[in-house]
Amino acid sequence: MKRRRAIAAAAILALLAAAWLTYRIWPDDGERALRAHTQITLCRYYQIGDERGNQLYFAAIGKDSLLQELTWNAQKIRSRDSHADGFWVNRSWIYPSCGGRIIAIMPDEHTPTAADIPPSILITNQLRAEKLKLAKLRHLLTELKYYLRVHGVQDEGYDIVAKYTTNAFLRKDTLAKNIALLERMVKNPNITIRRADRYVATYHTPDGKTAQTACRIVARGAHHKLLLRTNDGKTPDGVEAISIMPWTTDTPGALSAMTEKIKKTARGSLTHGVIRRNSTLYRGEIRNGKRNGKGIMRDAAGNLYNGTWNCDTLVSGTRTDSLGGRYTGFFDRNDRPQGYGVYQSDGIYYEGHWTAGRRDGFGMGITADNRLKAGEWKSDRFRGERITHTSDRIYGIDVSKHQHVKGRKYYAIDWSKLRITSLGTISKKRVTGHVDYPVSFIYLKCTEGKRLLNPYYQKDYRAAKAAGFKVGSYHFFTTAPAALQARNFLRNASVASADFPPVLDVEPHHAQIKRMGGPAALFHAVRAWLHIVERATGRKPILYVNQPFVNRYLPQAPDLKLRYRIWIARYGEYKPDVRLVFWQLSPDGRVKGIHGPVDINVFNGYQSEFQKFCADK
Repeated sequence: MKRRRAIAAAAILALLAAAWLTYRIWPDDGERALRAHTQITLCRYYQIGDERGNQLYFAAIGKDSLLQELTWNAQKIRSRDSHADGFWVNRSWIYPSCGGRIIAIMPDEHTPTAADIPPSILITNQLRAEKLKLAKLRHLLTELKYYLRVHGVQDEGYDIVAKYTTNAFLRKDTLAKNIALLERMVKNPNITIRRADRYVATYHTPDGKTAQTACRIVARGAHHKLLLRTNDGKTPDGVEAISIMPWTTDTPGALSAMTEKIKKTARGSLTHGVIRRNSTLYRGEIRNGKRNGKGIMRDAAGNLYNGTWNCDTLVSGTRTDSLGGRYTGFFDRNDRPQGYGVYQSDGIYYEGHWTAGRRDGFGMGITADNRLKAGEWKSDRFRGERITHTSDRIYGIDVSKHQHVKGRKYYAIDWSKLRITSLGTISKKRVTGHVDYPVSFIYLKCTEGKRLLNPYYQKDYRAAKAAGFKVGSYHFFTTAPAALQARNFLRNASVASADFPPVLDVEPHHAQIKRMGGPAALFHAVRAWLHIVERATGRKPILYVNQPFVNRYLPQAPDLKLRYRIWIARYGEYKPDVRLVFWQLSPDGRVKGIHGPVDINVFNGYQSEFQKFCADK
């Protein structure tokens, strides 16, 4: 009896063992494979250095043999990431024995290394490139500091430019330290490059949240197969390991087939996986068969998206294009930049509003030639800066005989009543509050050509000074010899030490320029007048020009833009896109105390900058 019981018990145990073995070796269904699924991310960067301890870090070597994302700071290393599907697996197919093990297929894309490019060439090329970047950045910082000097926190975009300037100074420090290390290494023939790989597994916790854990490679197999293990050797809570038999992964497409099996079996419950649609490949979080949550996508054009999807629509994230340009921000339903975002590429930067993939609305841009463009954009084209007129700004006027004589009538100016009551109607202007601004400075026409004198100049000069106004004098340039014109101005103009600098008004039409011998002859004469007057008065004159002249002729005299301050007449809604000291807003403004229309000007800056200008002799 006892023997029969023993035999029965043994038979039962044998059946249980057989059932257990069958369970362990039977191919895992989609539901179990789903719970075992994870995403593996390879974060790769490189370290270049010598035996003396000089070290730099970079993400990759470009086709131009330059080190990309180079930095001296080990805390700010930027890596190049690649992704693959993986599965938590048991070490033994007989019993649960995962211990944090993961199996995945991850092709190791070839990247240039020291074996491909001699380190001496890398260092030499990089040193030259870093010095060029630093020179360009210093020029850009000059532009940025000028912008901040003549703008205030009340101006739209000031905070964006200020933040960018702070980051630019940090980049300048990084470049300077990179250059110092490269200059030490360039003298050392013993340069080594080491690759650093970091693996991260992304999985879901029991409550459905996304979590990550660091991994390391345990073994490599055929067909790019990797066996990884978590650094702490533990399997995270909420995941289920599967048993991988030798025949499960002995072909290159086996794990991919398992991923597809999960996709079909899960029937909408898949929380992480792969979706191929319309020439795009998506890897990431999925809900009800749609991209939902964090993921990565590559489209047919080679653009790589890393962001957050909602109901199959990319909401926000980063897009890296095939040329290396990177956009970070919001997107529309067609995966185009929409709303607020930042784009940066080699030497190009834009931060602001986008519409259907184009810069549109307010934004700050840096061009390839390091020009700052902060203002309104339309369909990828910079329109200009539209300032808001308030009582905080500094306004002034310019006066000639036309403010006294209208036909046969003479009108006096009541200097004690001067207040600007209208900025003119010839163009749109954005005004906050009521226009009732004080006149902070006055420029008076003194002379024209080699003989003409404004008959009201001396009287107006004395009256304006007596009323307490800041006063300056200007000369209207003609085709007459420059020396004779300068002599006419110096003989009649009053240029006291407390006065504003003298101004040369240059606005000839095309026929006059042609009669003078062309733009070169014109600018030769202009330089002569400026030099004679500066030497005689000790004051550097200001150059007055209009916008058409700036567009057509001034680029042929870059030295004038660099050496002299500019006063521009532009009767439009956008501020001139050049450095300037005054902007003539309109010729049809209204000023209490003066009969008829008056030229209205605004100083490029606020009170603190205006005081510096007044004190500049």
